[in-house]
Amino acid sequence: FNVVDKLIFRDHHDFTSQDMRILYEKLKNNPRAVIIMTEKDAVRLRRARLPEQLMRAMYYQPISMVFVEGPDQDFVGHLIEEIRQVDRDNAPEQA
Repeated sequence: FNVVDKLIFRDHHDFTSQDMRILYEKLKNNPRAVIIMTEKDAVRLRRARLPEQLMRAMYYQPISMVFVEGPDQDFVGHLIEEIRQVDRDNAPEQA
């Protein structure tokens, strides 16, 4: 994949109709693109009346919380292993 553009909004941003026009125009210029956002923003934007083309292009990564006990090193090691697993899961298959 290629990142064709990015828009950065501050936390708790109040999305405006101008923001939606900008997203729609960027999508119109890149019709195969998808819009990746936080789960929180996705919930807020799905409540708005947006064009179907824009809604179909919106994706987010669900967020979950895990409580980890132990020293900081355990946490960092666990985090590194999770990242490595994602890399392994997304690696192209070897012939």
